[in-house]
Amino acid sequence: TFTDVTPSVTQTIPVGQSKTWTFNFITPVSTGTLKARYTIDGVLQSGVVTINTSLGSGSVPSDTTITAGTYTINYISGGPAGKTFTDVTPSVTQTIPVGGSKTWTFNFITPTSTITGRVFNESTGSPFSGVSIATCTAATATTNSSGNFSFTLPLMTSFCVRPTPEARSGL
Repeated sequence: TFTDVTPSVTQTIPVGQSKTWTFNFITPVSTGTLKARYTIDGVLQSGVVTINTSLGSGSVPSDTTITAGTYTINYISGGPAGKTFTDVTPSVTQTIPVGGSKTWTFNFITPTSTITGRVFNESTGSPFSGVSIATCTAATATTNSSGNFSFTLPLMTSFCVRPTPEARSGL
């Protein structure tokens, strides 16, 4: 974009001499900011992790100046240890406006396992309903009318299950 002429638009040129005019131009701003963030179990994180994407590998969270335009960023690998990648929000494809920014959020979850069981009388096979089940991981469950129970734990968590003392006395 043209801005001005220096030293001035009007100059006197003596006979046999020369003068120089400089036409000044600036390059218009054509960049924006790509922001990369990540969550674990829906909570925005501030610790730095490395994520490999279709645009390359980099630290997240980060803010990067980039040429404005439309970008598609696909997750390839990396992220917080022991977590599972789920998706990118709001979309893998976004348009960064000139002078503006867009945020890609990489979402991870803690993998879980659901533990199920049944409390019953071995002699009769009758279920015990309403029995409170305690675990050594602070997860709790109560049996339903069929004696069944379930609870969820982070994947690869060791656990133990036992009826509470009150329930054992009734078994």
